[in-house]
Amino acid sequence: MEKLLNTSLRTKLILSFLVVVIFPLIVLAIVSERLISKNVHEEIVRTTKQSLDAAWIQYYVRADQMKFGMLQVTEIVENAILRNDKNSLRDMMRFWKSKRPYVDIWMVVDKDRRVIARLNSDNSGDTININGLIEKALISGEAVISTEIISNEQLLKESEALANEVAIPINTKDTEVEYKTDSTIESDALMLTVVVPVMDQNSVIGAIITGDILNKDNFVPDTITKKIPGSIVTISKNGVTITTTMPTHGGKRAIGTLLPRDVTTILNKGEGFRGDVNIMEDTYIAAFDPIRDNKGNTIGSLFVGVQESRFTALHNENRKNILIVTILGTIMAIMIALLATSRITNPLKLLVKRAKDFANGNMDVSVPDHLTKYTKDEVSVLARSFNEMISDIKDRNKDRENYLLELEKKSKELSTLNEKMQATNQELEVSLEEAQSQQEELQSANEELTILNEELEKKTNELFDANMKIVEEESELRGMRDKLKLIYDGIRDYIFLLDPSCTILEVNRSFLEAYDMKEKDVIGKKCYDLVYGCKDIINECDISKGTDITMPRRDRVITPDNKTLERYVFPVTDAKGNLINRIEYIRDITVESMLREQLIQAEKLSSLGEILSGVAHELNNPLTGVIGYCELIYETTKDEELKTQLGKINNAAMRCKKIIENLLSFARQHKIEKQFCNINEIIKHTVELKSYQLTVDNIEVEMDLGDKMPYTMIDPYMIQQVFLNIINNAHHAILENKRNGKITVMSKHSNGIMKVSFSDTGIGIPEANLKKIFEPFYTTRDIGKGTGLGLSVSYGIIKEHGGEIYAISRPEEGSTFFIELPVVEQKAIIKDEVIKTESEGKVFNGGKKKRILVVDDEGDILDLLKSIISEMGYEAEIISDARFAVEKIMSNDFDLIITDIRMPQLDGKDFYYILADIRPDLKNRVVFTTGDVISTDTGNFLKETDCRYLEKPFTPSEVKRFIKEVFSQL
Repeated sequence: MEKLLNTSLRTKLILSFLVVVIFPLIVLAIVSERLISKNVHEEIVRTTKQSLDAAWIQYYVRADQMKFGMLQVTEIVENAILRNDKNSLRDMMRFWKSKRPYVDIWMVVDKDRRVIARLNSDNSGDTININGLIEKALISGEAVISTEIISNEQLLKESEALANEVAIPINTKDTEVEYKTDSTIESDALMLTVVVPVMDQNSVIGAIITGDILNKDNFVPDTITKKIPGSIVTISKNGVTITTTMPTHGGKRAIGTLLPRDVTTILNKGEGFRGDVNIMEDTYIAAFDPIRDNKGNTIGSLFVGVQESRFTALHNENRKNILIVTILGTIMAIMIALLATSRITNPLKLLVKRAKDFANGNMDVSVPDHLTKYTKDEVSVLARSFNEMISDIKDRNKDRENYLLELEKKSKELSTLNEKMQATNQELEVSLEEAQSQQEELQSANEELTILNEELEKKTNELFDANMKIVEEESELRGMRDKLKLIYDGIRDYIFLLDPSCTILEVNRSFLEAYDMKEKDVIGKKCYDLVYGCKDIINECDISKGTDITMPRRDRVITPDNKTLERYVFPVTDAKGNLINRIEYIRDITVESMLREQLIQAEKLSSLGEILSGVAHELNNPLTGVIGYCELIYETTKDEELKTQLGKINNAAMRCKKIIENLLSFARQHKIEKQFCNINEIIKHTVELKSYQLTVDNIEVEMDLGDKMPYTMIDPYMIQQVFLNIINNAHHAILENKRNGKITVMSKHSNGIMKVSFSDTGIGIPEANLKKIFEPFYTTRDIGKGTGLGLSVSYGIIKEHGGEIYAISRPEEGSTFFIELPVVEQKAIIKDEVIKTESEGKVFNGGKKKRILVVDDEGDILDLLKSIISEMGYEAEIISDARFAVEKIMSNDFDLIITDIRMPQLDGKDFYYILADIRPDLKNRVVFTTGDVISTDTGNFLKETDCRYLEKPFTPSEVKRFIKEVFSQL
């Protein structure tokens, strides 16, 4: 120590500097190497577990496809099963096989499990048993999915070729660590099985059995390996590998190899395995999960692993890099120490100077700030109008035919009179000739001439009368023609008179007005050119098939400008039946067709509402139990970690509740429930919902969200629905563009208005369509791919929030949707909430302990309500059957009766009517709980009885407030 003290300052500084730098550097290197190795190993284990979870999802993909495919054809199969039509069923299965070639086994059985038809063979009539799976589906009436072992005997009934194809020779190395088996070949198969029951009204008449044999089927392993490069995926049956991506030393798949004995032992106990395992002389970081049949027995395993050698190489590389860094650090430390000792004064001065500058407020020595870029009944009226229009047209045609017949009759009479007049003229000429030739006998025939003159005068008078009659009839005919012309031009549809070659001879005024043309510009033109925009006779035209038509006909034509025309053709023939002219009557039914399509869509939405009613009831009952018990445990427990977990469960359940309410918004008007929210958080949550699918479709999402965005009063779920509709439309627009795209979301705040924009790089919207996009049922997508309601619903939601929504777009470049919402301060709502809370907080102060009867068919809800009522200090009695409740109230008094509406045997409505008859004094003390307020019957009942009700799912605090309010009003 004395020698060190006697050395120079240079030596002291160098030694001190080296000790201070090198020792921590060595310690840091050792700690870093161990931490990196540990983190890498933990990351590989975590990745392996996630890969196994992904493998399970992929494992059931085909099963779900088979299930939903067969659910769609049960109505078709129903008739064939009832007829025991083996041939029809086999034809169906061959067609299904062409659509889903990966399905190996297809069978249709009756309700006694007797095979009616098989895909792979003509064998039928035998009774099939797949570990009780078929019985489970037939009894429950629901489709079931399970992995089952199919014996070699069952495979041979299908076909010998199939049995041979799936058999796997067992490759054993007879090692101590290997799973032991006495077989040399695995002839049984592991099959992903789907059984779909076929219903006849309310009874099961049979089932469709489909199976995907996993032996040698590389779909699941290959799919997972593609998604997770470097991983090994294996499916085994009782310790024997039946499909895998693990290669042998020869480069083939290691099918038929045996799993390690210790792993198989754990799996046979029904437990999973996580850790390192030696397979085929290689060590893997692996995750095994047992594959169980429908009875819970372990029949195989699903394995995902990564070679440990990948981790070892990375470990060695980390050590090498740390060693190099340590050596370089030591060298640099020595060089810096030498430099520091020789120039110690200047650095110290510089340090002092910078310290003084900093103390004097010079901020140039710090790093600049960084910026973060976020983002009514009209249908019947229409039908009556349509029928009235058809009736009017028929009446007008009938009147026109009567006028034409009468005109023809008058014309024939006129012809007869003309013939008579000509005969009279001829007689007059003969008489004149005789008078000239007998001029010499004039005097002697004076008396005869007088007689002839009298006859001539008579004939002349008759001729004059005939001429006057003709003039009158001509005037009458002109009036008739004018009347027919008025009717002809008054018809709002198009009427043409054509010659046999489709040349227009005459047209009514409606066509001229509709096309803004003059009659001289139409006469002589071809109808297929003028009306249908064709340069030649269209294929559907009867002229193209020959002009000899003898019967009226009717067809429908779509014009180049997308108009739908209904065309009636009436032939005009001569006395011999030859076609001389044609009358064409054309109606424009474009709007009528659109209205019919909209009516069909509305009927679909109505059906959807009825379905949602039932779904809401079935989901709200279990949600009530989850939310209620969650809140009760939260209030009683002191475990903070448990409270955190309960909070997450409650949030998830409330989210499910809101999802149900959002679904019901399609079937009823939903009252907006506003909360004080941050719009940026809603944007982030919405993008998270779509992030996975957008990533899969190579669509980038960029968010530039303004900081310090104010909170405002909005319904977050409704606004999220608007954002999700717009993002979905952008997603489809980019996919139609058939290239990678980008969605940009921006938000900003200015002058009390929050503005959110969604921009995409999709196909854009034509300018002519921009004014229609917010109209109900307007869509540019193909039939079945869009309802045309998304933007219409979004428009209504934004308007209810006092905002604006609009869009700009350029075709082929993309679209941008803008949403503007006003900032609403919470203080406008606080006062009402305080008043409500104070009112709700008043506890009913009864003179004796209140008795409450609870009737519900759900046991969990009964127990929950009993706990809540007891906690309030009331006496609760619970009954699960309304029939027993009727007996109870006949001999007991209750202060309040809480009953569900939808129950088996005796529902809440009938229970109420019976109670009103036998105990009218308790009628006003009945309140209802229901998860089905959307139902028309339920709504009418509650309106008719004016009874109070509590909507499911409810929380304990809501129940308490409800009971207190009811008691305060009794």
